Amino acid sequence: LHKVTASFNNLLSLSKSFQVMRFSEYAEPHFGTRVVKGPDWKYRERQIPPGTYGTVTRQVNNGMIQVRWSNGISERYRWGMDGCYDVVPAFPPPEKKPEST
Repeated sequence: LHKVTASFNNLLSLSKSFQVMRFSEYAEPHFGTRVVKGPDWKYRERQIPPGTYGTVTRQVNNGMIQVRWSNGISERYRWGMDGCYDVVPAFPPPEKKPEST
């Protein structure tokens, strides 16, 4: 029981570390970064269903980025503006479909 408790505590500690680190990883979005809706998403579903992937198409300014979603919609979203993230990197990135031969 002691080993199980120790392992659980290690996992819990690791999980908390990732939560603390997550926003520092979002500092600089690059063209082509794959994203999903983030913790500060405020647009309801607004034509972007859950599980939809987007791609950063440009950095606008003042903590805003342009994203083109897989359904073709392109909009601006907060990426650090006022400490808010409407979108975040997709982890793990979506798998590429195998090419037909």
